[in-house]
Amino acid sequence: MTGTTNTTGLARVVDAMQRDDVDVLLLGREANARFVTGAARLFLAGERAFSPGCVVVRATEAAHLLAVGDFGVPREQLYPISWNPATVMAEIAAIPGVAGARRVGVDGLTPLFEGLIASHLGSPELVDGERILRAARRIKTPDEIGAIRAAVAVARTVMRAALEAARHAAPDRTIVAVAMEAMARDGTTTASFEPVITRDADVTAIDIGVLRGGWEGGLARTEPPVPLPAEHEQAVARCIAGTRVDDIAPSGRVHGVGLGYEVLEPGSELAPNMVLSVTNGLVRDIVLVTDGEPDVLTR
Repeated sequence: MTGTTNTTGLARVVDAMQRDDVDVLLLGREANARFVTGAARLFLAGERAFSPGCVVVRATEAAHLLAVGDFGVPREQLYPISWNPATVMAEIAAIPGVAGARRVGVDGLTPLFEGLIASHLGSPELVDGERILRAARRIKTPDEIGAIRAAVAVARTVMRAALEAARHAAPDRTIVAVAMEAMARDGTTTASFEPVITRDADVTAIDIGVLRGGWEGGLARTEPPVPLPAEHEQAVARCIAGTRVDDIAPSGRVHGVGLGYEVLEPGSELAPNMVLSVTNGLVRDIVLVTDGEPDVLTR
């Protein structure tokens, strides 16, 4: 891991733990660990079983990382890597404030780790830790919005290269290669997903997503350009404080954007400084919810 402690994210998570009366969080998702600590880990391809890579303790207001070294994270807040899950769980149990926890939140779980938690921590009540992180990550700070804007700028550069390749009738695999090359040339090495290419008659639609420093930026456009669907313009215009998530784009798709994909509860209401991905038909935009008119970051 490399990075610096994200004290703002940690404080927001500890506040959420206090509200929900959760003593310890065991986090296995990369985005959640990054939000709490600011630490960046190498990109992992494919799926892996749940393992607590980050532990947050309410009593000490501290975050601990599964790592052997890091920049900006105190060494006493690291616990070592082991191939033996029982050894990892024993190290977690030894962290100050973990033993005796009554309520433990997890953002994932396997039968193995459920048993290890019970055997090492005395069968605490397990609760939904992902819901706690979702609430803490929902509203973005100015610095976080700036990071998303920077990721969007990379995505727009990548999109220009991909559309140029499509304009010259390049096959799908070439468009993908051109897009990934443009992303790497811009200094960003991780895509949030491989470019998605769909063809409808003579129109080629390309959806780009990049992760810059863990923060996502992306958009979908067409070659040749097509007018934005009326329902898309209407959906973007609905991205104002107080609108219910499920009322934004009845015929499209909406999700939160931040440290990658963020789930939004359908019945929840928008608030200023939420960032959304809005898709209708062949186009997608990232929209910042403000106190007034929506700020379309991808326009």
